[in-house]
Amino acid sequence: LQGYDVVAYFTQGRHALGSAQHSSTYQGVMFRFASAEHKALFDADPVKYLPQYGGYCANGIVYGIPWGGDADAWRIVDGRLYIFGGQGSKLAFE
Repeated sequence: LQGYDVVAYFTQGRHALGSAQHSSTYQGVMFRFASAEHKALFDADPVKYLPQYGGYCANGIVYGIPWGGDADAWRIVDGRLYIFGGQGSKLAFE
């Protein structure tokens, strides 16, 4: 997600840019967080906050196309974070 805080989607209902000061590595991927509190939440339960499909566009994956995700186009469904390549992909998914 190009440095955006995955926890912010759940706690603030929006995306927020993370900081190198508050970062964690999980399964070889570095995640950045907007605050120490968000880092602690992630470290306690990283799977809860991971974007589905590795952060690739959830609509593109349906077609076998790993489009990059756009931090502005997202949705939480049943406690899972889905990222989309853009608003058009999000609307198609919905």
